[in-house]
Amino acid sequence: MNQTSDGASLDPEEGKNRLGWIVGCNATIDKFTAGVSYAQVGSESCVYSLKDATFGSELNQTDIKGIRADLGYKITKNFGVNASGFFYDALERDIDQNPSTYQFDLNYKF
Repeated sequence: MNQTSDGASLDPEEGKNRLGWIVGCNATIDKFTAGVSYAQVGSESCVYSLKDATFGSELNQTDIKGIRADLGYKITKNFGVNASGFFYDALERDIDQNPSTYQFDLNYKF
């Protein structure tokens, strides 16, 4: 029996702390883009510096689950705006926090 980086016990046969996955969909209609995805990242599933740094940054880089929602609008052929919301909480740990992160982007293509 080993311990994970967050202090929980890890049973190598069980494997749930070693699993990370994401499922989602994106749609584009004319100038609008929308997307939603759900992810779970186990505490031992990856090296946290290789994962998307925005998702789960308030709690920890791993041992998280949550939803990412995106909305975008293409103003011109080369310029667009995007908004993303990250809503997540701890997967295994008992933490009374449900932080959210919002991100707004202006994109220009050369």
